[in-house]
Amino acid sequence: MNGKWHLAAAAAVAAVLLVRFSVVALWFAVLFAAIILFAAVASRRSVPAVCSAIFILTSAVTVATNHFNRTELSPDASHFRGTIASLPVLDGNQWSFRLKLNRGETLRVVAYLDHRAQIPIVSRFRYGMECRLTGKLKKPEPPSNFYSFDYRKYLYRRHIHWILTPQAVSPHMCRNTGYSLFDRLHQWRGAGIRFIDHHFPPSIQGISEALLFGWKQNIPPPILTAYRNLGLIHLLAVSGLHVGMVIAALFALLLRLGLTKERSLELLLVLLPIYPFMTGASPSVVRACFMAMIILIAMRFRLRFHALDAISWAAIAMLLFHPSHVYQTGFQLSFLISFTLIVSAPAIMKRYESRFARMLAVSVIAQFASLPILLSQFYQISLLSLPLNLVFIPFITLFVMPLACVSFFAYLLVPPLGEWLANGLKFPLDAAHALLRMLDSHGWGLLVFGKPSIVVVLLMYGVIAYGLLKWEDRGGTMRMAVPFVLFAALGLYQWNAGVLSETGTVTMLDVGQGDSFLIELPHRRAVYLIDTGGTVSFEPQWKQQKKTFKVGRDVVLPELKARGIRRLDALILTHKDMDHLGGAKSLLKHMAIRQIMYGAGTVTAAAPKEVFRAAKAENVPIVRVEGGDSWHVNQSLFFVLNPVAGEREGNNRSIVIRARIGGLWWLFTGDLEKEGEQALLRSGQTLHADVLKVAHHGSDTSTNEPFLKKVDPAVAWISVGEHNRYGHPSAQVIHRLESHGVLVFRTDQRGAVRYRFGAGDDGFGWMH
Repeated sequence: MNGKWHLAAAAAVAAVLLVRFSVVALWFAVLFAAIILFAAVASRRSVPAVCSAIFILTSAVTVATNHFNRTELSPDASHFRGTIASLPVLDGNQWSFRLKLNRGETLRVVAYLDHRAQIPIVSRFRYGMECRLTGKLKKPEPPSNFYSFDYRKYLYRRHIHWILTPQAVSPHMCRNTGYSLFDRLHQWRGAGIRFIDHHFPPSIQGISEALLFGWKQNIPPPILTAYRNLGLIHLLAVSGLHVGMVIAALFALLLRLGLTKERSLELLLVLLPIYPFMTGASPSVVRACFMAMIILIAMRFRLRFHALDAISWAAIAMLLFHPSHVYQTGFQLSFLISFTLIVSAPAIMKRYESRFARMLAVSVIAQFASLPILLSQFYQISLLSLPLNLVFIPFITLFVMPLACVSFFAYLLVPPLGEWLANGLKFPLDAAHALLRMLDSHGWGLLVFGKPSIVVVLLMYGVIAYGLLKWEDRGGTMRMAVPFVLFAALGLYQWNAGVLSETGTVTMLDVGQGDSFLIELPHRRAVYLIDTGGTVSFEPQWKQQKKTFKVGRDVVLPELKARGIRRLDALILTHKDMDHLGGAKSLLKHMAIRQIMYGAGTVTAAAPKEVFRAAKAENVPIVRVEGGDSWHVNQSLFFVLNPVAGEREGNNRSIVIRARIGGLWWLFTGDLEKEGEQALLRSGQTLHADVLKVAHHGSDTSTNEPFLKKVDPAVAWISVGEHNRYGHPSAQVIHRLESHGVLVFRTDQRGAVRYRFGAGDDGFGWMH
């Protein structure tokens, strides 16, 4: 099996995935693997025997893990006793941690502080403390938009089935108990993070905590976003390079202290398992530490092994311990990049003599190995990623991390020296982050491809593997022409996937208490967004979290990018309310927009004026529309019915559009109220629609009987926030719709709703 253990690792991955996709196929595969196992053992063939055994073992572990991954708690349970099983996080007034109950189940605890005086109370609670909590359980929310993060599945894969909201926060809810070594390690990690918070300059605290302790929660959101968008996020994760540097430094120190090489290696083997706990035990650091331990063992006992085997053993061990690791992006990137570098880098680097050329080759290999996964997760890539990696990899790993580490220990031993060193790190790191934020804010080199299908991802990896094989050959650069053309063709296909699609969609996005409707015509002949949603925060500053939620940036923009939408032909803002146009500024900053449509009339409200200023800064024209305007794109027709001249600013000046899309008539009504509906009835315009966007989120001030009777819809869409403070939608409106036999879709009940048309599969779909 020397050099062949990657086949066993592939068998382990296949077993985990097969459990998810098909139980029947799994049992046939297990039976087939058992037959191969017996035949291989009989013929003394180790490779098929080991691979079959690993497949059967991983299948059994995964099935057992899934079987026992269930809750035994009653939804009505209210009293809980357990220990804090994660570092508590205080973000604004939100306090959260994991609570491991005495019976073994784990809860996600999320509390919201009512008073600033409670901050010192919760700040005293530590990992491993025993807590007695009284509160209410609720299930994690499923995703409510088609491309939003699945938080329920995320917790499920960590064996968490409930979120607990405590009734009250008191100093007596948690107390010290006897701590295990495992608890102490996590407490030391927390103490180190707090020490940096109290002593390091604010601008370098987050990056120092990420590099030394794997704690990214304190990195300012704009900087974290810049690292992610520019393809540098991996630098903030503790990885193999960091582990190697730590081991090298400790090994040199131990030798300097007079220990022999053998004793130093033995001491490192004892100390190394501590490092993952001190840095958050992410997949990358666990893999790196596992491989480092194998290398240390080999050095100590003068053993020889293949590097590919070491990484394969690490993957198999992690999957047997926790099969759901295979779904984590960190696990996928860590092993794929490491595997690719181990297999291809040695042969490729032999072709180059200069250090820069070799570093460039390694960076290119790593970039291509990670590209399909990053595209699946973030829907975009940055052309600046490669050159920035060439600069920032040595900057972060050879300058920032060592200096942060030295500053930390210097603070402990000689505080003035530590302060001097930390301040010396501040200036270059601030300058580097200013550069990243500037590049990110302008969006230079950022290409939005949309979310690729699994078929495209697999084809990309096939072409990448083929290209690496050609690169390893010494026959010249022309050998790379074929894989380059194939990869470019895949990229071109993904770039134009929307243009090639015969399907059009009308989507009611779930933006909470607000409106946002996305219209995509077949072959991307036009893309329109009616309203953007928006939120208004009434909370005091101390209650606000580091990353404030913005509907435009955090909901609408990811949905557009996932669809591969790079330009809106029109952003239609129906009226002045924040829950309809509050997300417009985020879209203007990150999305090309041909024009903004807004109702004719005098604008006095602050919100639309801010949007107009942002549009002017981005050179986006404002087109004022009113009743009587119209346009068409092929068979799709759009008629503006409202506003009318002289209508004062408010809900009744909402833009109302009647459109023929996908064989149906649609009526989008904004926040039109009774008076506006009556004006439309008196105008004599045709109002009939197959689908009615219910005005004003189902308020009883709208959708009155005469108007509903005139429209005569078959389907009604209501965009409304769950448990909103206004009591929308009104029970009277719902009763009125149901009495007319109208099928009602609500975002608070079904999440986002989509109508697909144009490719023979016309129909409605929704999230839940």
